[in-house]
Amino acid sequence: MTATYINTYKMFTLRIINKDYTQRNYWIGDNYAVYTKSELHLKEYLSTCETLGLNPDVQDGILLNEDGKWFSLFKDDHYYVMTESGKTFERINL
Repeated sequence: MTATYINTYKMFTLRIINKDYTQRNYWIGDNYAVYTKSELHLKEYLSTCETLGLNPDVQDGILLNEDGKWFSLFKDDHYYVMTESGKTFERINL
C-alpha cells in the first residue's frame, strides 16, 4: 500500500489477530496511512519512524491515523481494516 491517506468518509477499525489467534480491535477513525519497510516505501517508513521517535528496526510497519495515533505492525500478526458495518476494507500485507 502506498503511504497516502484514504479519504472515504467512513469510520474504520483496525483488527489485529496475533499469531496465537488473540483478536483485538481498535477504532482508527476516518483516515489512515500505512508505512512499511518494503523497498518501495522505505524512505517514507524511515521518515515516519524518525518523526514518531521510533526505532525502525523494531516493527515491520506503522499505521498512523489522522489524529496522530500510531500502531506498530509486525509480520507475525495479521491486520485488517474493517468498515463500520463490519466488512473487511483492506488486509494489510507486510
